[in-house]
Amino acid sequence: MFREILIQSFIGLAWEDGYQAAQSYSFHSGSPTAFISCNNLLARGALRGFLERGIRVPDDLSLIGYDDLPELAHVEVPITTVGPSLQEIARLSAEMIVQLTKDQELEAGTRLIQPVLHERKSVARVRD
Repeated sequence: MFREILIQSFIGLAWEDGYQAAQSYSFHSGSPTAFISCNNLLARGALRGFLERGIRVPDDLSLIGYDDLPELAHVEVPITTVGPSLQEIARLSAEMIVQLTKDQELEAGTRLIQPVLHERKSVARVRD
């Protein structure tokens, strides 16, 4: 069911970079139906850029961010995000801080935090 994916690369990870990407993309009949951002600041800037161009999110284009900034639930179109659980990050961080305050050595290695999908209003069903 997936169609060809277009990867548009822009330099930068800031709000302005997402805005610029949305403002400069040339849409045509075969354009992608979703914009997936590598962070939520880019997604927020892209949302502003698309809305200013009259592109309706999610009617014309779905938008997804990454990082799960909770404030994205309260923008013009609440943005669907995926990212690590902020509660789990806080819990693991607190555990490590407590270990350090007790002069305990931290266990070396990677801590795995499962991503969480926060479905909001910026994604529509895939169209045929």
